[in-house]
Amino acid sequence: MGMSMSQVRMNFGDPIDTTFTDGGLAIWDYELKRGQITPLTVIPVVNLFSYGMEGTKKQLTVLFDENEKVKKFTFSESEYQDRGGIVPQ
Repeated sequence: MGMSMSQVRMNFGDPIDTTFTDGGLAIWDYELKRGQITPLTVIPVVNLFSYGMEGTKKQLTVLFDENEKVKKFTFSESEYQDRGGIVPQ
């Protein structure tokens, strides 16, 4: 631990979200999704298409202390499925 905010930013880039605790400590969130597009599916009754993605999602949350050093972090990895828009044919 003890890595500075600038070191975290240099290693991981800009966070996708920044929030703050009640005490004013910064929390940075990162997310990385890797996946493949699922085949196009036709819904014949209404003549529409749907699509999606599935793969692996990694999430990193970093809590900084009052000196802008890493106080605590959590990391998780999980499978995900995103189903998306129905597109007219």
